[in-house]
Amino acid sequence: MLTISSMDGEYEAIYDFGGFPPELYEVKYPAHGSVELVDKLKKVIRAKRNRYTNGSGEGLNYGSWTLLYRMYSKADIPIVLISVIPYLRPKHSLPW
Repeated sequence: MLTISSMDGEYEAIYDFGGFPPELYEVKYPAHGSVELVDKLKKVIRAKRNRYTNGSGEGLNYGSWTLLYRMYSKADIPIVLISVIPYLRPKHSLPW
């Protein structure tokens, strides 16, 4: 089942890695969520008769924020966290 974050505030960047240059631990990425966008996404998922659960949106791990920092350095787009279901093929794991 998919897990979708649901928050409107700023995500905390999670630095759960080790052995990298100190500069990487100082990078800040003030990304924000969007409850409005999450609500729209949930409607699409329900329309396709797929199920989901609500996540807490505690933070963005480095697998997310390092890429987003390079693509959207101003952190001016809403971020919605959606879980990955590793045992499904991509076409079956997308909710739409």
